[in-house]
Amino acid sequence: MIFTASDGTKFEDRAAWRRYEFETNYTFRDKQNETLMKLPGQIGGQPFDLSDLEGCTIMLLDQIDQVQVDNLTNCRVFIGPSSESVFLRNCTNCTFTIACKQLRTRDCSGCSTYLYSLTDPIIETSQQMQFAPFNGAYCGLGRHFADARLEPANNHWSQIYDFNDPDKTGCNWRILSEFLLPAQ
Repeated sequence: MIFTASDGTKFEDRAAWRRYEFETNYTFRDKQNETLMKLPGQIGGQPFDLSDLEGCTIMLLDQIDQVQVDNLTNCRVFIGPSSESVFLRNCTNCTFTIACKQLRTRDCSGCSTYLYSLTDPIIETSQQMQFAPFNGAYCGLGRHFADARLEPANNHWSQIYDFNDPDKTGCNWRILSEFLLPAQ
């Protein structure tokens, strides 16, 4: 049996064809100082990977399954509604705007995240992390929230659980100052 990729490349091996499709259509990898974008309808609920990016602006403007983000430095990243988890690993000095079911970070430093999360976000071995409520917008975002089964009114963005802070001192993360509530 012959498998034909979306760009016309042909494969005899189904696993090789699937891997090629994922790498070609659902991965941004090994880029510097570029703008990388997927428009509504280009991801269609599939998983997506971001890896080894520096100084890039990334916009995933569609409903997505799981998203894995590894080894980003000095990037600005917008991730449209993810029906599953978004994993941030080894990211430094990045700004994220993310809507997801669950956010998990590991080994990240100096990142700001404007977040919608249906569950409590989890950070692990991460430091100097900042959080604020999701502030993203694009045409079709409401439909993508519904497609991802996310409830906009139920946002746990500030309910951070830090695996490395059992005493809950908040030493590894903070709320961005403009979103702190005034003392009562």
